[in-house]
Amino acid sequence: MSDQGGDNPYEAPAATLAQPTTGPRGGSIEATLDGRAVLEFGDVLSEAWGKTKGIKTIVLGAMIGWVLVIGALAGTGVVDPQGTGGNLLIQLITAVLGYPLFAGVAMVAVRQSVEVPVEFG
Repeated sequence: MSDQGGDNPYEAPAATLAQPTTGPRGGSIEATLDGRAVLEFGDVLSEAWGKTKGIKTIVLGAMIGWVLVIGALAGTGVVDPQGTGGNLLIQLITAVLGYPLFAGVAMVAVRQSVEVPVEFG
């Protein structure tokens, strides 16, 4: 098999990659590794809180819904948590109900992180 320059099916595709931003935004890896990085707790917390704009109600609603579901399961009395099969059944029910909910919250976070509009409904 001969290499005909550019016809290699195993060659990675060429792409124009995004150039790193220049200017005062952020630091550098070299400065961080040298121990010259300065992180102020208040600044980090403020930036993180600002990035949650638009998803706070969705996440809070999911958390409240989850607490209500768990409370309803615990309050039904159908399953005795002290019994041998009770814990297994509760874990199974919470897993079946929880995984889609938490996957949805994770997808909201991913959409928010890439600055795609997030809306409920």
